[in-house]
Amino acid sequence: MDCIRNQSRKLILGGIFINERLRQFFAGRYGQDDLNKFLWIIALAAMIVSTFIGRAVLYPLSLLFLLLCIFRILSKNVMKRRRENYVYLNLLSKPARWIKSWKRIISERKTHCFYKCPKCRVWVRVPKGRGPITITCPKCHTSFDKKT
Repeated sequence: MDCIRNQSRKLILGGIFINERLRQFFAGRYGQDDLNKFLWIIALAAMIVSTFIGRAVLYPLSLLFLLLCIFRILSKNVMKRRRENYVYLNLLSKPARWIKSWKRIISERKTHCFYKCPKCRVWVRVPKGRGPITITCPKCHTSFDKKT
């Protein structure tokens, strides 16, 4: 094929800019999302582990993950890919919330005490050093006594 460069340094292939051809190809495709990023990381980790361990099972598994990523990126069934990503994000959100709440509890443990409401199980934060106090839950308004 005849390849030439024009004044703006864009490659022309067969009379059409390569950028335009790529834009036309990727129009309507799903692209990258959080689930794909996770699959890329798993594939890369499996490849690295398979090179050090030398297991014949991990390398084809990593290639399977890479093919799945490429399939999801190039897919035109956008609604199905969005649903898959939504399910992945929902599965990820509960552990992420749990980790975030425990980070907060650990970082504020010197100045505050954390208690769970006996009725609705919501964490209630109260300042330390106040002695015995009556705590009222902000969600269900249940009162309970604790020592801080």
